[in-house]
Amino acid sequence: MPKSMCPTDWWHYFDKVDAGKKAKCRNCPWIKDRGATKSTYSLKYHLERNHPELYSQKLEAERIKKKKDENLPLQHVQTVLNFENIVREKDLSDQNLPAKQKNFPIFGK
Repeated sequence: MPKSMCPTDWWHYFDKVDAGKKAKCRNCPWIKDRGATKSTYSLKYHLERNHPELYSQKLEAERIKKKKDENLPLQHVQTVLNFENIVREKDLSDQNLPAKQKNFPIFGK
């Protein structure tokens, strides 16, 4: 998803104008010079004060994204553990195969 389409990004709610020196709200005629630092603080302040429903939407999107990011490592660990269990079970089942079958690719390693 392009950054401007992601509701966690400030540019989902604003457009850059004048070569990125200014920001224009997509929901009203508000335009603000971003200054030398090109900070997004004024964007946050505008959205919070003038479009509280959109500001709430952004906070909720950030909360969901953070929750997904926090859960990602746990899912990865679980996948690794599942894989290790499968390999361990295969190794144990190979011990019960007759010697001829262990060398045959379908049954053994």
